[in-house]
Order: sequence, then structure tokens, then C-alpha cells
Amino acid sequence: MITEELLEYTRCLLESGVYTNKEVAELTGLGKNTVKDIDKERLKELYTREGKLVKPDISAKFLGIDEFKLHNGHR
Repeated sequence: MITEELLEYTRCLLESGVYTNKEVAELTGLGKNTVKDIDKERLKELYTREGKLVKPDISAKFLGIDEFKLHNGHR
């Protein structure tokens, strides 16, 4: 159980995209699993409607690949 203020602070840190879940856990003093659960719930609210996935507003322009795996024969 955490306070609403701590929950909102944690969500704001996660939304900023600057900190990893581990860093947010260290900053807030929460456990890493608690931060993961908060982030998971936040992402569900963003990308699901009535239990179904919703297409994001912005999609990636480029897709990166791992060149080292190409050298190993992976396609």
C-alpha cells in the first residue's frame, strides 16, 4: 500500500521516459516489482480500450537490426 501522491510521482517519473524502472525504484524507495506493476498498469491504460489493443498515435520510422546476428546467419 502506497499513498496516492507517491503513486502519481512514480507515474510521472515513468511517463517522462528519462528513468528506467530500476532508477525509479531507487528514487522512490519502492520495490522494483511494485514499480513494474505501476508501469504495466500505466501502459495498459494507454494502449488498451475495453480489453483490446489500440494503435499508438505515433509509430516508429525505422526498425533496427542486430548486425552481429546477421553475421551468424540469422535472417
